[in-house]
Amino acid sequence: MENKFKTWLRECDKIVSSQIGIGIYDLPDAEWSSYFEDGLSPLDGVQCAYEDYWQCDFAAHGINVDFGAWQ
Repeated sequence: MENKFKTWLRECDKIVSSQIGIGIYDLPDAEWSSYFEDGLSPLDGVQCAYEDYWQCDFAAHGINVDFGAWQ
């Protein structure tokens, strides 16, 4: 399970860094383990992190991004 989580988290980091140029470790913490345990895909996990933790910060800094999970 540990290796699967690390692989899943690495995919989340790739999604974020490809969209905004920084990774998940440079952003406010999110409930990554909960998202993983809930069976979310990496893209859905990133979308949840955005909605739960990053949306206001991104807006305040003029970052307009849609990770595309729930279009």
